[in-house]
Amino acid sequence: MPEKVYVYQSHLGGGLFTSSEPLNWEELYCEECGDSDTELGEFSSFKEFYESVINNQLYFCKDNYDPFKHTEWLVTEYWLADAINTLVAYWNYPFEEIKVDRYNCTCELNFQELMNKAYEIMLYEDKRFCYEVECFDGDIYYLEVGLIEDLLNMYPEERPLDFTYSLIEKDAIPKDCNVMTHMPVCFWDEFETWKERTQYNEAH
Repeated sequence: MPEKVYVYQSHLGGGLFTSSEPLNWEELYCEECGDSDTELGEFSSFKEFYESVINNQLYFCKDNYDPFKHTEWLVTEYWLADAINTLVAYWNYPFEEIKVDRYNCTCELNFQELMNKAYEIMLYEDKRFCYEVECFDGDIYYLEVGLIEDLLNMYPEERPLDFTYSLIEKDAIPKDCNVMTHMPVCFWDEFETWKERTQYNEAH
């Protein structure tokens, strides 16, 4: 099962490194140059990293629009290859390391090939893993990976009652349980109850 990882961008050359625990400011600060490494966030899957970091730094070229050809911004081919290598190695995913030239900050794949590799990794996660979610009443549900974002975004600000979730391998779930491809009814019911209560409080 993938462990959560903290991803940092080095202030020397832009390479990435990981940690299983958050690093404090003193550990990230460089006394020689006065600069510091940058935390990119905490992630439990490559998909989370892609959607939070990589996808937010891409755009389509408006002058020569091609839906199959991304134009990179801030994310270079070397940076993306380094990100893939770093996280694949951390979680021990069965993908070959992409060859990079750290001296010249280049890699063997072009940008579209790297994007295809990223999609391949996310597809691997979707097939192999699911989320184990403990509901408000203590019941356990197993959700497809893609549903967790809908679950977290269900409530605009704060969830009315807390729930916990973790990424697990599908092979590890009990044999009498299925991986759900839709949101469990109890979450929608709780949302409707919360919405009605909120509207009543605002009206009074």
